[in-house]
Amino acid sequence: MSQILVRLHIFFGKQLYNTLKVPIGLVNSSWGGTNITCWMSSDALKKFPDISQGYLATDEISQKPQPVTLFNGMVNPIKDFNFKGVIWYQGEANRANPEEYKLLFQSFVKDWRRLFCNDTMPFYYVQIAPYMYFKNKSNIQAALLREVQMECESIINNVGMAVLMDSGDSSTIHPSKKDIVGKRLAYKALSHTYGISSILSDSPRYALKRREGNKLVLSFDRIPLGITSFGNVLRNFEVAGSDGVFLPAEAKIVDREKVVLWNDDVKEPVHARYAFRDFVIGDLFGGNGMPVSSFRTDR
Repeated sequence: MSQILVRLHIFFGKQLYNTLKVPIGLVNSSWGGTNITCWMSSDALKKFPDISQGYLATDEISQKPQPVTLFNGMVNPIKDFNFKGVIWYQGEANRANPEEYKLLFQSFVKDWRRLFCNDTMPFYYVQIAPYMYFKNKSNIQAALLREVQMECESIINNVGMAVLMDSGDSSTIHPSKKDIVGKRLAYKALSHTYGISSILSDSPRYALKRREGNKLVLSFDRIPLGITSFGNVLRNFEVAGSDGVFLPAEAKIVDREKVVLWNDDVKEPVHARYAFRDFVIGDLFGGNGMPVSSFRTDR
C-alpha cells in the first residue's frame, strides 16, 4: 500500500511541476489498510469515547496499527514542516461504519490543521474506488462510505474530493492507473489552491429532482461544461416508487444538464439511485471529463 501511495504522489507532484514550473517537495506518510483513527491524536479521539476507551483499556502490542499510533509515530514528528496542503487516500477500512466515518473525518481534518497551525490548510482526498468487496453484487456498503465522503466535501471548508467511479477494478481494491488518481488530486490543488481557473477539477454533483408524469428529472450543479456519457448508454440508474423497490431505469441526458429516468413498471417514481453499489463502473461525467459520484435521492 505504501508503494501504491508513493506512485500516486509522484504523479501528483509531476502534474504540479509540469503546470507550475517550480520545484515540488512532497513528504509521504502512509501505512496500508489502516483505520482513520490510527492517524488521529488522542485529544481528537476523546470526542469518541467508544473508540478512545477501547484503545486506552489495553496495553497489548499489536502488529496492526492501533488508534493514535500512526499520528504519534508518523505525523507528529513532521509537524514543524511548512506544508502547503495535504492529499489523503484512505477510507476502505472504515466502510462498515460510514456515519461514524463522517464524524471522524471532520475531526481528523481539524486535528491535522491544529497540528500544523493552519486552520485553512487545503485537504484534497480520494473517494474510495469501486471494488467487489463481497460476491453479492448488490452490496452497497462501499457506496454508503462514498456518500459520506461526498457530504464531507460540502461540510468542511477548503477541501476537495477526487472521484474514481470510472477507475475501479472488481478484483483490485486500488485502481491500477495511479496516474489518474494523482492527476485528479493535482487538478484539485491547481484549481482551488493555486487559483488556475482554466482547470475545471470538480465532478458534477446531484442537486435536486422533480417528477414529470412517470419520469424523474435529476438536476446537477458544478457543470460549467454540462454532463455527458460520451456517447454511451447510461446503465447505472435505478428508480423506485413509494414502496422503495428500486428497478433498473432507462436514462437519457437532456440539454447537457439534466438526466431523465423512467421504468414502465414504476408509474409514480419517487427516488433514484446512480451507481449505488460496491462495484460499478460509472458512465456519467461532466464535460470536463470528471466522473459523477454514486448517489441516491432517498438519503
